[in-house]
Amino acid sequence: MQRNNIKNYVLINAGISDEISIKNINDNCRENNSLYSTGDASIKITTVDNEVMNKKINVGFIKADLEGYGFKMVKGALNTIKKYRPVISVGVYHGYEELFKIKPFLEALVKNYTFEFQLHRFSKGKFVELTLFCYPNELREESSSN
Repeated sequence: MQRNNIKNYVLINAGISDEISIKNINDNCRENNSLYSTGDASIKITTVDNEVMNKKINVGFIKADLEGYGFKMVKGALNTIKKYRPVISVGVYHGYEELFKIKPFLEALVKNYTFEFQLHRFSKGKFVELTLFCYPNELREESSSN
Protein backbone atom coordinates (compact mmCIF):
# COMPACT_ATOMS: atom_id res chain seq x y z
CA MET A 1 0.00 0.00 0.00
CA GLN A 2 2.88 2.37 0.78
CA ARG A 3 4.59 1.60 -2.52
CA ASN A 4 1.40 2.54 -4.38
CA ASN A 5 0.78 5.59 -2.19
CA ILE A 6 -2.59 4.29 -0.99
CA LYS A 7 -3.44 5.85 2.33
CA ASN A 8 -7.14 5.30 2.90
CA TYR A 9 -7.45 1.61 3.78
CA VAL A 10 -8.05 -0.62 6.78
CA LEU A 11 -6.46 -4.01 7.35
CA ILE A 12 -8.28 -6.22 9.83
CA ASN A 13 -5.91 -8.21 12.02
CA ALA A 14 -8.27 -11.11 12.68
CA GLY A 15 -9.93 -14.04 11.04
CA ILE A 16 -12.98 -12.89 9.07
CA SER A 17 -16.19 -14.91 9.21
CA ASP A 18 -19.92 -14.58 9.91
CA GLU A 19 -19.47 -14.67 13.70
CA ILE A 20 -17.49 -13.01 16.46
CA SER A 21 -15.49 -15.52 18.49
CA ILE A 22 -12.08 -16.87 19.39
CA LYS A 23 -10.81 -19.93 17.53
CA ASN A 24 -7.91 -22.18 18.29
CA ILE A 25 -5.94 -23.14 15.20
CA ASN A 26 -2.84 -25.15 14.47
CA ASP A 27 -0.35 -22.45 13.47
CA ASN A 28 2.59 -24.29 11.95
CA CYS A 29 4.02 -21.09 10.37
CA ARG A 30 3.36 -22.44 6.89
CA GLU A 31 1.05 -21.21 4.19
CA ASN A 32 -1.59 -23.93 4.68
CA ASN A 33 -2.93 -22.83 8.07
CA SER A 34 -6.70 -22.81 8.26
CA LEU A 35 -9.50 -21.67 10.51
CA TYR A 36 -10.89 -25.18 10.00
CA SER A 37 -7.97 -26.77 11.86
CA THR A 38 -7.71 -26.99 15.65
CA GLY A 39 -4.70 -26.39 17.85
CA ASP A 40 -3.30 -24.20 20.58
CA ALA A 41 -2.93 -20.82 18.82
CA SER A 42 -5.90 -18.56 19.70
CA ILE A 43 -7.03 -15.99 17.14
CA LYS A 44 -9.80 -13.41 17.13
CA ILE A 45 -12.63 -13.98 14.66
CA THR A 46 -14.78 -11.03 13.61
CA THR A 47 -17.14 -9.90 10.89
CA VAL A 48 -16.77 -7.13 8.35
CA ASP A 49 -20.01 -5.61 9.65
CA ASN A 50 -18.63 -5.51 13.21
CA GLU A 51 -15.34 -3.90 12.15
CA VAL A 52 -17.07 -1.33 9.93
CA MET A 53 -19.45 -0.34 12.71
CA ASN A 54 -16.80 -0.21 15.48
CA LYS A 55 -14.18 1.63 13.41
CA LYS A 56 -16.72 3.83 11.56
CA ILE A 57 -15.33 2.83 8.17
CA ASN A 58 -16.85 4.06 4.90
CA VAL A 59 -16.35 1.05 2.64
CA GLY A 60 -15.78 1.36 -1.11
CA PHE A 61 -13.93 -1.88 -1.84
CA ILE A 62 -13.70 -5.30 -0.18
CA LYS A 63 -10.94 -7.65 -1.29
CA ALA A 64 -10.76 -11.08 0.27
CA ASP A 65 -9.06 -14.39 -0.44
CA LEU A 66 -9.92 -16.31 2.70
CA GLU A 67 -8.96 -19.90 1.98
CA GLY A 68 -12.51 -21.28 2.13
CA TYR A 69 -14.08 -18.65 4.40
CA GLY A 70 -15.25 -16.37 1.55
CA PHE A 71 -18.93 -17.24 1.90
CA LYS A 72 -18.80 -16.76 5.67
CA MET A 73 -17.13 -13.37 5.11
CA VAL A 74 -19.86 -12.29 2.69
CA LYS A 75 -22.59 -13.31 5.16
CA GLY A 76 -20.81 -11.31 7.87
CA ALA A 77 -20.51 -8.31 5.54
CA LEU A 78 -24.09 -8.20 4.27
CA ASN A 79 -25.14 -5.03 6.14
CA THR A 80 -21.97 -3.28 4.97
CA ILE A 81 -22.57 -4.36 1.38
CA LYS A 82 -26.19 -3.17 1.48
CA LYS A 83 -25.30 0.18 3.08
CA TYR A 84 -22.10 1.15 1.23
CA ARG A 85 -22.44 -0.87 -2.02
CA PRO A 86 -18.71 -1.54 -2.38
CA VAL A 87 -16.93 -3.22 -5.23
CA ILE A 88 -16.15 -6.75 -4.02
CA SER A 89 -13.31 -9.04 -5.08
CA VAL A 90 -13.41 -12.47 -3.47
CA GLY A 91 -11.42 -15.62 -4.22
CA VAL A 92 -13.87 -18.44 -4.95
CA TYR A 93 -11.65 -21.40 -5.80
CA HIS A 94 -11.15 -22.96 -2.37
CA GLY A 95 -14.36 -24.97 -2.18
CA TYR A 96 -18.00 -25.52 -3.01
CA GLU A 97 -19.44 -22.78 -0.76
CA GLU A 98 -17.27 -20.07 -2.25
CA LEU A 99 -17.75 -21.12 -5.85
CA PHE A 100 -21.46 -21.93 -5.83
CA LYS A 101 -23.03 -19.98 -2.94
CA ILE A 102 -21.59 -16.45 -2.86
CA LYS A 103 -23.01 -15.22 -6.17
CA PRO A 104 -26.59 -16.55 -5.67
CA PHE A 105 -26.59 -15.31 -2.07
CA LEU A 106 -25.65 -11.77 -3.12
CA GLU A 107 -27.97 -11.81 -6.16
CA ALA A 108 -30.92 -12.64 -3.89
CA LEU A 109 -30.15 -10.07 -1.19
CA VAL A 110 -28.34 -7.17 -2.86
CA LYS A 111 -30.03 -5.61 -5.86
CA ASN A 112 -28.45 -4.01 -8.93
CA TYR A 113 -25.03 -5.61 -8.88
CA THR A 114 -23.14 -7.06 -11.84
CA PHE A 115 -21.13 -10.25 -11.25
CA GLU A 116 -18.07 -11.33 -13.19
CA PHE A 117 -15.78 -14.31 -12.72
CA GLN A 118 -12.14 -13.81 -13.65
CA LEU A 119 -9.77 -16.73 -14.00
CA HIS A 120 -6.25 -15.71 -13.11
CA ARG A 121 -4.60 -19.11 -13.21
CA PHE A 122 -5.56 -22.64 -14.28
CA SER A 123 -3.09 -25.42 -13.52
CA LYS A 124 -3.15 -29.20 -13.84
CA GLY A 125 -6.89 -29.35 -14.53
CA LYS A 126 -8.07 -27.13 -11.67
CA PHE A 127 -8.77 -23.50 -10.87
CA VAL A 128 -5.86 -22.07 -8.93
CA GLU A 129 -6.95 -18.42 -8.86
CA LEU A 130 -10.61 -17.75 -9.64
CA THR A 131 -12.08 -14.46 -8.44
CA LEU A 132 -15.65 -13.21 -8.30
CA PHE A 133 -15.91 -9.45 -8.88
CA CYS A 134 -19.14 -7.73 -7.87
CA TYR A 135 -19.83 -4.19 -9.12
CA PRO A 136 -22.73 -1.99 -8.06
CA ASN A 137 -24.55 -1.02 -11.25
CA GLU A 138 -24.44 2.68 -10.41
CA LEU A 139 -20.67 2.59 -10.96
CA ARG A 140 -21.17 1.15 -14.43
CA GLU A 141 -23.78 3.81 -15.21
CA GLU A 142 -21.49 6.63 -14.00
CA SER A 143 -18.56 5.43 -16.09
CA SER A 144 -20.68 5.12 -19.26
CA SER A 145 -22.07 8.65 -18.87
CA ASN A 146 -18.58 10.22 -18.57
